[in-house]
Amino acid sequence: MLTKLLFPPQWIPTQPYLSLPSLTAFLKANNCNVSQIDINTSFYDHLLIKKGLQVYYDKAQTKFHELESKKELSPEFQKQYAALSSSILFGDYVINGVEDAKNIIKSKEDFYDIEKLFNAFKILELGLKLASSAYYPSNLTFHSYDMRHSCRKSLDVLEAINDREENIFIEYFEKYTLPEVLEGNPGLIGISIINISQLIPGLTLANVIKKADPKIHINIGGSVFTRLINEISKTKDLFSVFDSVIVHEGETALLRLIKHLDNGFDIRDIPNLIYKKGPEIIVNRLSSSGEDINLLPTPCFDGLPLDKYLSPELVIPVLSSRGCYWNRCTFCDHGFGYSGKYRPRDVDLLFNDIKTLTNKHKTKFFTFQDEGLSTKIIGALSDRIIDEKMDISWLADSRFESSFSHELGSRLSQAGCKMLYFGLESANERVLKCMDKGIKKENVLKICRFCKESGIWAHLFLIFGFPTETHSEARETMDFILHNSDKIRSMSFGSFQLTKHSKVYENPDNFSISKIYKDDAIDLSLWYDCDISAGLSKKDTEGVIQ
Repeated sequence: MLTKLLFPPQWIPTQPYLSLPSLTAFLKANNCNVSQIDINTSFYDHLLIKKGLQVYYDKAQTKFHELESKKELSPEFQKQYAALSSSILFGDYVINGVEDAKNIIKSKEDFYDIEKLFNAFKILELGLKLASSAYYPSNLTFHSYDMRHSCRKSLDVLEAINDREENIFIEYFEKYTLPEVLEGNPGLIGISIINISQLIPGLTLANVIKKADPKIHINIGGSVFTRLINEISKTKDLFSVFDSVIVHEGETALLRLIKHLDNGFDIRDIPNLIYKKGPEIIVNRLSSSGEDINLLPTPCFDGLPLDKYLSPELVIPVLSSRGCYWNRCTFCDHGFGYSGKYRPRDVDLLFNDIKTLTNKHKTKFFTFQDEGLSTKIIGALSDRIIDEKMDISWLADSRFESSFSHELGSRLSQAGCKMLYFGLESANERVLKCMDKGIKKENVLKICRFCKESGIWAHLFLIFGFPTETHSEARETMDFILHNSDKIRSMSFGSFQLTKHSKVYENPDNFSISKIYKDDAIDLSLWYDCDISAGLSKKDTEGVIQ
């Protein structure tokens, strides 16, 4: 039986995502007939060409003329008219410039000209705006896909996947994706949904496939559904679009599902599987241990459009562990997406992964997808890279650990580290303690200095509006960044979000959260609005960010 694994829009198309290559490698190692398709990248590549954008431009013009023919426009139609007229106004400019813009982003010379790069991305963003206007009020960017229908409500999602007027993906999937998916008569389709921005596009894809061939078993997986186990098990209507869901880690479950469909392996013995049986939704045993990361093969990227990613070089993602070794930040629920405890991959195996992928794909650029590389792993791996004289460049997420020394920074740089992302979140000691970050400001500055002196770019993430944070504490964070701009190379920031399964969500009284807003209709939400009785209000936080 042929299994096809699909990665749907919307996700930024700069490099492959690791979910499909990991599953594909595992299934191939177990003698399964499997192939993978990055539909997300193919979609963006098809849209952002002259011929592709022309189709959306013509559609936008048709809708514009329909509105112009009306004697009077309602307020909502006035907004649509404005969006369409804006797209038509810059349409020719974007259509004629889109292919040059893509070439600049993929050029090994022009990519590093910041003005050219900025203008190229601007043209591509305008292209996405043009395409979106044809499906107003939907809005597609490189970072999100928003519709009038909420992705937080199952009833809205079910409406969205059939809304041909506002869903930008239906026609594309039917015309271009479906023939490729159905080729070879697959018996199982697996769709990986790892972000809420993929939910409506991913289920739209499932719906298109199910209508074309109801006999194909469609399985959905990914961290989105792991966070929604209770909700999915109560939402029977969604199972009209797919047949089963795998939650938590998927390798063993997917292999056993293939065996079930192939030769009758008992479906009740498939861990982490949710499926419909008659009128009931069945939730099988949830695995408490997860995969042994040291028994997993090197990810396989065969079949992916490696020449179509928006990058001057092929960048390959790798993973040194599963879970988060700290796993204590009170605002975070990342660890909930994994089974079991933190499991690091043996450094020799990790080094072999990188060496194998370097040789196979003729690239020397890598990103580590871990929530945070420990100094122990990152140091040991760097030693292997240096000893083997491997010429690679890479970036990773790390933490402000006291064990991060100047000597370690030098070794990382020698091993090819170009950039490290650090979650500082706040520069106020009290707020850091509330977050249970386990870091000290004195280490932050030292490590940023070590990175700068070693030639490693340090990027910091900040969160404003954490419960109980005051104006003065937020100002302390801003002043800390501004006064140390000689050491901190760049930073990005956002506002606190109350995520499902975080420690703040589970213990609201401990963080002065007086009310969490829940609505039975919002049954697919991964975050909630809330009232905070101490510290910055939501409006205050917006003012700080502005």
